[in-house]
Amino acid sequence: MQNAIDEVNIYAFEGDIYTVGVKVGKNEMTLCSNDNKPMKFKSLALAKAFFKKCTAAKTSVICSQPYDEMIGLQSVSMTDETMPPREKH
Repeated sequence: MQNAIDEVNIYAFEGDIYTVGVKVGKNEMTLCSNDNKPMKFKSLALAKAFFKKCTAAKTSVICSQPYDEMIGLQSVSMTDETMPPREKH
């Protein structure tokens, strides 16, 4: 049986940098390029487009702001319910 992606987490960082973690079961792995470095996307749209055919996975955007961390707040997460729908192909 082939492993399927259960969840896609898009991490938004300061300066319009987005990385992606994919979750299979309980394990989350960072999406890396062929040279084993985390893939960086320059926009949320590009990160989402990379997974547009992965319609069964739950998708979340996790935003971390330096100010939030300074005052002890957790990262904010947007889930499928608050994100625009993905195209189904």
